Amino acid sequence: MQYGNYAFAINIRLMTIVSKSDAKERLGQRRGMSSSDIRQLNMRYGCGDVTPPPTTTTTVDPSCVDKERYCKRSDIDLYCHKSFMVRDSCQRSCNNCPQKPATTTSKIITTPTTTSTTPATTTTTPKTTTTAPTTTTTTTTSTTTSPTTTIPTTTTTTTARTTTRHNSNRPPLLLKRRPSLLL
Repeated sequence: MQYGNYAFAINIRLMTIVSKSDAKERLGQRRGMSSSDIRQLNMRYGCGDVTPPPTTTTTVDPSCVDKERYCKRSDIDLYCHKSFMVRDSCQRSCNNCPQKPATTTSKIITTPTTTSTTPATTTTTPKTTTTAPTTTTTTTTSTTTSPTTTIPTTTTTTTARTTTRHNSNRPPLLLKRRPSLLL
């Protein structure tokens, strides 16, 4: 939650902000709050301990490599966000590896339906629920019973009302007429 060592620097090789406890400590990070930031916020607002985030492991694509020798420099991350040439040449060091699209497969499952020609008995039960002040949903469930098969069917009808809100605190807009100039 602070600026980095080289913030506001005219010369990128000279640090402008240095830690009091350790001059070589790297300040400023952009990947979320650090553990010390969380500890300070918890102390300030009287919160208890926080469980650490789950650890995730990622595998890097073997074809994602650094193409140049200078990519191994310790300060390469300072140049990654400034130069597209550095991002392309140092993909692994800049965490700029291309993402592979996820492949998905889908399977269509069909089930045969059976119909009966024998006389049937139908029972209908209406049920009304209100989900919002302007939307009313009516669900009708009916079960068809015959000597050979039972086929449940559900029909849902949704009706929406639109309402207009008027702000009664505002006076109506009055247009003033300009007097026309007579020449």
